[in-house]
Amino acid sequence: VHSDPVAVSATVQNLPAGDTSNALLMNIAQNWAVIDPRAAIKWAQALPVEAEKDLAVAIATESWADSDPRAAVEFAWKLVPTELRQRATLAAFERWAMQDPEEAFEKVAKSADRLLQEQGIARVLTACASVCPDIASGWVEALPIGSIRDSAIGAYLEAASAWHPAAAVRLAVKTADTVARQ
Repeated sequence: VHSDPVAVSATVQNLPAGDTSNALLMNIAQNWAVIDPRAAIKWAQALPVEAEKDLAVAIATESWADSDPRAAVEFAWKLVPTELRQRATLAAFERWAMQDPEEAFEKVAKSADRLLQEQGIARVLTACASVCPDIASGWVEALPIGSIRDSAIGAYLEAASAWHPAAAVRLAVKTADTVARQ
C-alpha cells in the first residue's frame, strides 16, 4: 500500500465483493492515511459502495488522528452529521486525549452537538481517567450539573474505579444518577 495505494485499491476493487475485499479496502484506508491522510480520505470518499465509503473515511480519519488529532477532529466535524461523522469525530477525540487530554476535553466540552459532546467527553475521560484520574475528575466536576455531567461521571467511574476507587467514589456521590451512585 505504501508504494502505490491507488494501484493496490484498483486491484482490490476488481475482486469479488465480500469480506476479503472489504477488509483489504479498510486496510488501504488505514495505511494510506498514515502517509497522506487527505489523499486517503479523498480516495475513500470516491468509493462506489456507500457502506465501504463511510467505513473507509472513518478508518482513514481514525488513522490520521494518530498523527494529527486536531486536524482529524476538524475534518470530521465538517462532515455531514451522520453516524460516519460521529464515529470519525469520537475516534479522533479519543486519540487526541491520549496525546493531550486537557486540550481534547476542552474542545469536546464546547461542542454544540449535544450527543457528540456527551459521547466525546465519555471517550476522552475513558482514554485518560486511568492515567490522570485527579485531573479528569476535576474536569468532570467543572461541568454544569445535568445529564452531560452525569454521563461523564458514569464514564469516569467505569474507566477509573478499578484503579482509583477513592477518586471514583468522590465523583459517584455527586451524580443524580442513582445507578452510578451505587
